[in-house]
Amino acid sequence: MDGISLSMLYADSREAPVDKNAQQQSQDTGTGELKRCNWVTKNSDKVYVAFHDECWGVPVYDDSQLFELLAMSGMLMDYNWTEILKRRELFREAFSGFDPNVVAKMGEKEITDIASNKAIMLAEGRVRCIVDNSKCILKASLKYQCICKFHSAG
Repeated sequence: MDGISLSMLYADSREAPVDKNAQQQSQDTGTGELKRCNWVTKNSDKVYVAFHDECWGVPVYDDSQLFELLAMSGMLMDYNWTEILKRRELFREAFSGFDPNVVAKMGEKEITDIASNKAIMLAEGRVRCIVDNSKCILKASLKYQCICKFHSAG
């Protein structure tokens, strides 16, 4: 198989609290600057810095957003975060906003169209993995209502 499959995660479920009101809190260094992880440097691309500042460490409770993060994490096998983030809007367009209900219904034509898109540059196996993961998300959603609750289920 090419990529990370959500079905690989089914065997491990640990208790984790779900706080739907959690919001990102910027950490001020006292100098008026945002405290950043050491992997963000002065040479980091602005799209990477924006991802860190706006998304990194922020709890996500939406299935489409979680699905998008899962798909992008799988893309790390081929690309770095900056390359992925620069194509993020193209991925969102190709995978219908990462709506698992829509992606799960993608057929051979849609899969080959995405895989042959030179701007997206995803291998067919990676596209198939994303489609397969959408089906796993739908299956998990039937039991847990939201995949954000999946990991906290016992």
